[in-house]
Amino acid sequence: MSFATQDSSRAEAEAKHSLAPVLTICVPSYNRGERVRTLVDYLLPTIVAYGGRIELVVSNNASRDRTAELLGEVSSPHFRLHNRTIHLPTAEEHIFAVAALCRGKYIWFLGDDDIPNLETILELLSLLELDRYDFLFFNSIYIDAHGGHLDASMLRMNGGIVEAPFSTIAPALGFISTLAGLSNVVCRRARLDDATWPQIVKISYIYSHVVWWYLSFAGGQAAIVNRPLVAYRQDSSGSVGSDFRITATNFGVGDHHFWTLGLLRLFLFMEERGAITNEQICNIWERRRDGSQFRLLDNMFNLFCAQVVLSVKSTEARNRLMDEEFALCRRWFLRVDPTLFDCMKVIEFIYSSKRVAGEDAVARISWAAADFEALFSHRMEKTARYLNISSFYRCFDIYKHVNGYVGIAQDSAIDRRSVLSWIDPSDDGTEVVTAPDVPSLRNRIDNLLVAKRFADGGTSAT
Repeated sequence: MSFATQDSSRAEAEAKHSLAPVLTICVPSYNRGERVRTLVDYLLPTIVAYGGRIELVVSNNASRDRTAELLGEVSSPHFRLHNRTIHLPTAEEHIFAVAALCRGKYIWFLGDDDIPNLETILELLSLLELDRYDFLFFNSIYIDAHGGHLDASMLRMNGGIVEAPFSTIAPALGFISTLAGLSNVVCRRARLDDATWPQIVKISYIYSHVVWWYLSFAGGQAAIVNRPLVAYRQDSSGSVGSDFRITATNFGVGDHHFWTLGLLRLFLFMEERGAITNEQICNIWERRRDGSQFRLLDNMFNLFCAQVVLSVKSTEARNRLMDEEFALCRRWFLRVDPTLFDCMKVIEFIYSSKRVAGEDAVARISWAAADFEALFSHRMEKTARYLNISSFYRCFDIYKHVNGYVGIAQDSAIDRRSVLSWIDPSDDGTEVVTAPDVPSLRNRIDNLLVAKRFADGGTSAT
């Protein structure tokens, strides 16, 4: 190839990159001028080095500080500042609105207080240029409000990448915890459904972006990448709960609305559009920072009980459930998981206490709430082993997992919750076996038992 041809090819490639970046890093920001300017100064040298394959866009949500002034000083062909003149009242609305500013084939919505891992950006670009994935989730790390590292990573993973349909990966990432972390996600711009988000945000201002992803990427290909894309900032001060109560007060809804009626209505919206199934809802597992998990549906149900107690006891109108709202919640919970029936009977009793006056009502609520706690705790302890079980085969319990199936020996003392908390559990060839499908897993179990029989002194393989 001649130098002229090389120069021409390079010029054509640069022109192509300048017209259509591979990636837009989009930073929604409000009243964090100095912080977001620091972020821009940190990112720009790396972005410039990739010669037009990445653009950086900051959307200033009509900030009242010096954001417009500080970012207006930045001059780069790879950077754009959008100053909104009308403030959007919620972060969710701002996220939806800024998507229209992005010219890249993929979007990375980056929180203005999260710290990007510059080394991961090159690997990210390589993955995007494969054009294989619609949705990428990166296994980032946590930092506290002051930038101190809290944990090694969000997810327990053995391999470098796990590929699966979005509908399989999303429930494994939770809904209100890991998956809700905006800065860990890079997604294909063309699949984002711009027409749907105004409907979603009217249902609930919290977690509506997760619903947007479910609707936009249903049927798409996804991957979990075992690399930190950011240091994800998490408030460890204990004020998160009180912040949500303030938000609930501002919007005139109950203290637990966002995790009960709000989430329930979001799920109904997705169900009506075929973006999620009962089985998927039942198997959404949220991840705590210590690596343990809890089932979202159980958390919603427990908080529903707490909201019912508030509904009966509170003097604030916003905390009271209407009869039709209670009936909607009751129907939905029992339709999704009928095993909640007995606990629901206790909640019904608590709700009926609103028709009882004085000290009798207080006493009814007190002992019924204690009864619910005991019954629910017992149920959780006794049924945790089977909540997401798929089937049984010989002496193994079989579980559906992100990248296939996991078999755990029934007589094993192994902590199955710990095994199943991994995105890609290790196969130890004795008590835990894995395979991409059920027939392959059964074949592995058969071979394992035959080998064990020989090891124990058996003389036949049958």
